[in-house]
Amino acid sequence: MPQPQRSVLRVARRALLTIAAAALVPSVLPAQLGPRGYFVARDQDSGRVQLTLSERADIVGDDIAAIEVGAAELRWLVRAAGNGSGVPVRFALVREAGTITFEGFALGRGEMRGEYRFSASSGYVSELARRGFLRPSGADQFRLALGNVGPALIDELNAQGFPQPTIAQLVRMGMRGVDLAYARGVADAGMRVRDVQDLIRFREHGITPEYIADMRRAGYAGLAPAELVRLKDHGVDPVYVAQLAAAGYNAISPDDVVRARAHGVDAGFAFNFSRAGFTNLSLPDLILLRDHGIDAGFAKRLRDRMKSLPSAEDLVQAKSQSERG
Repeated sequence: MPQPQRSVLRVARRALLTIAAAALVPSVLPAQLGPRGYFVARDQDSGRVQLTLSERADIVGDDIAAIEVGAAELRWLVRAAGNGSGVPVRFALVREAGTITFEGFALGRGEMRGEYRFSASSGYVSELARRGFLRPSGADQFRLALGNVGPALIDELNAQGFPQPTIAQLVRMGMRGVDLAYARGVADAGMRVRDVQDLIRFREHGITPEYIADMRRAGYAGLAPAELVRLKDHGVDPVYVAQLAAAGYNAISPDDVVRARAHGVDAGFAFNFSRAGFTNLSLPDLILLRDHGIDAGFAKRLRDRMKSLPSAEDLVQAKSQSERG
């Protein structure tokens, strides 16, 4: 057996620690992770492959990064037959920034371990230069390859009116999953974004083009990026907005709908008051009632005693008196 294969086999045999990569790996590529190191590849049920990379053979520590790619994206050079253990494997991930070659051994059950090596593309550097970028460092070009950042993404940002991003921003976009499809999707959904940091933030907070389009249809068009992130972070979605509308609360400001969600004013709570005839209550009133533990049943009993429709302040005062005995 050639010496390189013996080295890889030793790595594979001693790297027996099973890791939950999704829980351990950071979502941004560590600065110390270089263009050579060790990998674990695991087949996913979704027809994708998770690649976990590290400079350490045991694939633990702070220098771990993970990406998930479609199985069809991998170019197989030597492939293991069946699910046997110890069978050599060699495959490549070809990206515009360069090619990452993985060489190791299958360990069974869809897992492979070994070493990776990155070969940079000089043509990619030329494409960057044509767009006004200085030559990226070898480490940055490796990160751009992992993030699948190609010239088409840069051209799309330029067409949308973004300022020229830095190499560091392109790296971060790639590692956060801001690709060409995502950048176009956000724009097509009607969201005007002119800072790549906002695109990155959207991706980090789970904002999809579908969410943007649905929120616009729900009445939240023209929001600033920070406002949209705030809505998403507080669990405000089109379903919640529609449920409040069904209870009679329409055209709610972003601040009020966030406060309502944060204070636990759900659709059922709002609808119970509406069904009981309390059409005099605003959404801030409902928030006040929720904070004081006042439900529609209590409100109806007070209305029956007063023979009139109590205000939110009346309800709070009555609740306070009842608690004092």
